[in-house]
Amino acid sequence: MRSGFPVIETHTGGEITRVVFADGIGLPDLPAAQQVDHLKQNLDWVRRSLTCEPRGMQFAVGAVVTKLPDANRYRVLFFNNVGYLAMCGHGLIGVVEALRYQHLVDAGTGLCESARPAPLSGQVVFETAAGEVIAEVLPGGAVSFQGVPSFRYRTNVELQLEDGTPCVGDIAYGGNWFFLSSVERIEMSLCENLMQRTTMIRSALERDRITGADGAEIDHIELYGHQSFDVSVLADLDESLAGESLAAQGAGVDGLNPSGLHIEGAANFVLCPGHHYDRSPCGTGTSAKLACLAASGKLQPGGIWVQQSVTGSRFLASYERLRDDRGQGEGLVRVTVVGRASVTAVSWQIYDAADPLRFGIGN
Repeated sequence: MRSGFPVIETHTGGEITRVVFADGIGLPDLPAAQQVDHLKQNLDWVRRSLTCEPRGMQFAVGAVVTKLPDANRYRVLFFNNVGYLAMCGHGLIGVVEALRYQHLVDAGTGLCESARPAPLSGQVVFETAAGEVIAEVLPGGAVSFQGVPSFRYRTNVELQLEDGTPCVGDIAYGGNWFFLSSVERIEMSLCENLMQRTTMIRSALERDRITGADGAEIDHIELYGHQSFDVSVLADLDESLAGESLAAQGAGVDGLNPSGLHIEGAANFVLCPGHHYDRSPCGTGTSAKLACLAASGKLQPGGIWVQQSVTGSRFLASYERLRDDRGQGEGLVRVTVVGRASVTAVSWQIYDAADPLRFGIGN
C-alpha cells in the first residue's frame, strides 16, 4: 500500500465530501463495477480510514475520481462509513468544486482553457454507479447537475412504529432509495426527536420487509415539512440565478405562487445509511422528493422547488419528464439540482506503519 495520498476537503451545505483521485491511491482505470470491486477488495482501507476516527468522521462522504480519456468525462465512486453509494448529490457538487479549485473546470465553460479540447456544451459528464450525471459550474459559482432518472415507486405506505405511533409515506428513487414522510416541524432544536423517528421508520421497514424495486434496501429516510421561501433565495444561492436562467424558467408555473414573490419548497431531515443525519439538503433526496411531487401533480415540469436542510442550507431543483419504458413506479423524471460547495482544505494523508490506528478505530 502507499504511504500517503492527497485529499481535497469540501463541504456542500454543511455536509463533508473528501475527494480522492484514483491515481493517488493506485486504483486502476477499470469499468465502474470492476472499480468498485477493486476498492472493496484491495483498497477499502481508504474508505475506512477517511470515515473513521482519528483521521475521519462518520458523517463524511468520500469520492474517488478517475479522469477518463474524453476531455469532459470523469468517473466518480462514492463511499461512506458503512460502504459504497450508487450516487451522492452533495458529493457530486463537492467533486465539481474540487475540480474547479484545481482549475480543471470553470464557470460557464465546463473545462478550463488549459484542458483540451473544451466541450462546446460547457458541461462535464460524470459516470456514477447509478448512471450518468451531467454537471456544470454556473457563472456565480454554484453547481448545477442533472441527476439520474428518478421515480416514485409506492405511495401512502403505512407503518406502525415501535413506539406505537403510525407513519405514512412514499417510497421513491433518486439515485438512492428513500422513504419520505411529512412531519409538522423541521428544525435543529428537534434534531434528537427527528433522529429517533427516522431510526424507528428504518427499523419498521426492515421488520416488515418493505423494499424498493427488486428488493432494493431503502437506506435513506427523509422527513419533510412544506413551506414557502422568498424569491430572493435565487440570488442568495447564486446571483446568476436571479437573471434569465432559473428565475425566468420558473415564472408563471406552479412552482411559484400567483404573486410571484415566493417559491414553494420544504425543509427536510434525512437519515443516512451510516445512522447520521445529512447536513446538506441531500441531492438524491431532492430528486426523490421531486419525483413524488411530479407523480402527485403538485409541481409542474420546469417549476422551481427549494429544498432546505435541517441546518438551513438550500438546494434549488426542477425536473423534466422522461419516457418510461420500465413499467415500474409512476413515471420517470430527471431532476436538476443547484447547490454550492466550498473547499475547506487540501491535505496529505499519512499512513505511518507504526500507527496502530492508521486505518481507523475498530479497523
